[in-house]
Amino acid sequence: MPVWAVFKNLQVGEVRVWHRQTRIYGVNLRVAATKNAAGDMLYLAYRGHALPNMRRYALRWQTENLHAALKTRGFNLEDTGLTRPERVSSLLTVISVAFIWACVTGEVVAR
Repeated sequence: MPVWAVFKNLQVGEVRVWHRQTRIYGVNLRVAATKNAAGDMLYLAYRGHALPNMRRYALRWQTENLHAALKTRGFNLEDTGLTRPERVSSLLTVISVAFIWACVTGEVVAR
């Protein structure tokens, strides 16, 4: 049975764990899935327990979103042409603060 078939009728916000180990690229792992508000599926292959791994992945996802925003979704950090480490460091600091401020402001407006 394909993994996606186990999670076919998953509801938004629901987390479902397939407790049977599955061989993925030669490694025995368990699989969990969830569906976000946009209807996108997240499949997570892991070892151990599902909940701590989902929490860890959520933290990683925040970092991925920050990198995507800094590089291609708005801030275009790669277009600066800066090469001196101290200037890149200063720019990263300012842009990170701006990103965090934008996120916090967005959450306040959404509430």
